[in-house]
Amino acid sequence: MPVTSVDEKLSIHSRSLASLKLEIDLIEQETGANVFHVAYGFLEEYLNPDFYLRSPILFVSN
Repeated sequence: MPVTSVDEKLSIHSRSLASLKLEIDLIEQETGANVFHVAYGFLEEYLNPDFYLRSPILFVSN
């Protein structure tokens, strides 16, 4: 079933993030190591004088 509203999308993302947080907390409790890292940025480039490209980049490591 396709997601149709912004609220539904936010709910799905919230559940995914909550699940990820629980997993990260469990790993940290069991090992004492913080193994989760996130970096966020943008790739920006002029492909030609009339075309500017800006794309988000998300790096997740665990």
